[in-house]
Amino acid sequence: MGDFLDDTNLSALSAKTVKAFLDLDLLRACCGLLQSEPRALADNPYDLNVELPGGFVGEEQERVKEVTHRRRPLRKENKQEEQKRAKMREALFGDRNILLQEHFVAAIFKSPASAGWCAPFSVFPKGDGLNSCTCSSSGSKDQAQCTELACPKVVLPPGPNPRPVEEGACCPGRSFTASDGCNTCRCAGSGLKNESVCTRMACPPWMAITENCTAFSTYPAGDGLNTCVCPADGKKSEEFCTSLKCPEPKEEEEDRCCPGVSFPASDGCNTCVCPGSGLMSEAACTLMACPPRPTILPPGRCTPFVAFPKGDGTNTCTCPASGLSSEARCTHLPCQATLLP
Repeated sequence: MGDFLDDTNLSALSAKTVKAFLDLDLLRACCGLLQSEPRALADNPYDLNVELPGGFVGEEQERVKEVTHRRRPLRKENKQEEQKRAKMREALFGDRNILLQEHFVAAIFKSPASAGWCAPFSVFPKGDGLNSCTCSSSGSKDQAQCTELACPKVVLPPGPNPRPVEEGACCPGRSFTASDGCNTCRCAGSGLKNESVCTRMACPPWMAITENCTAFSTYPAGDGLNTCVCPADGKKSEEFCTSLKCPEPKEEEEDRCCPGVSFPASDGCNTCVCPGSGLMSEAACTLMACPPRPTILPPGRCTPFVAFPKGDGTNTCTCPASGLSSEARCTHLPCQATLLP
C-alpha cells in the first residue's frame, strides 16, 4: 500500500475526501495505517471510527475501509502512553505524510500554500493576463512549463496637448512661432516668452525648431520682429540676425465704444448702449437670462477666418489663422454723430 499515497494520487484526492481529515492528529495516524499492515491497530491509541467518503481509486478502497472501521475504545492516557503517542507521531512524519498534510490543510482552509499546487498536466493562467502554464507531474507550480509571449505595447489615448514652454524675450504684442515649430504665440506685455499665450495644436516631432538651418537661407529670429541668415556651416547664430528694436505697443482701446450706439454684451445675448463718455464699462445693458451657449471660446480667442463684431457697435474684425483676437484685422470706421437722449 506504500504506492497508494504517491504524489500523483495526492492531487487526485477529492475535496470531499480532504474534509474527512479535519483532525490533524487523526490524519497523521490514518496516513501511517494506510502504509502499514492492519495489525498496527493493536499499538494505535486512537479511536479510528471514521467514515471515509468516496474518491479513493483502486482495489485498496475496501481494505482501507475495513481497517479504519474497526472500533477500539479510547484508553485513558497516562504518561507512558503520551510518550508512546509522541513517538508514533515522529515515526509517521515521513516526507510523503508531511506533503499529504500540507495538501489537505491548504485545500480545507484555502491558505496561501494552495497557490503552489496544481492538477498534474492541467493548464492554468500564469497570472500576467497573457501567458499560460502546464502543470508538472509533481503537481508543483514551481516546476510548471509556461509560455513566454511578449506583452503587446499599450497605446494610451492622447491626452491634452501641453502648453509650449518658451524661453527668451520677444516684442510685446507680436506673434512668433513656438519652439515646437507649428504653434503660434502672442508675446506678453512683459516681453517674456514664458508668459505668452500660445495655441495648443498637436505638433509632429519633426517640426520642432532645432539649432540647425539651411546654409544662406533666412529664418525668423524668434522675437516676432527680426530675421536671421543661416551661415555656411548650417548652425544658427544671433550674429547674423537683424537688430530691430521692438516698437512701442499700441494702447488697447477695447473699452471704447461709439456714444449712443448699441453693441452686444459679453454674454452674447444682452444688448448695451454706449454712454456719452464712450466707455463700455459705463454702458447700460439689458439683464435677460441667457440660455447656455453650446461652445464658449476662452477669453482672447476667436474662430479662425470668421468675422466678429469689434464691440464698439460700428466696426467688425476678422479672426486670423492663429485664433487670437488680439491679432484680428478690424475696420476703423469713425463713430457717427448720435443724438443722445
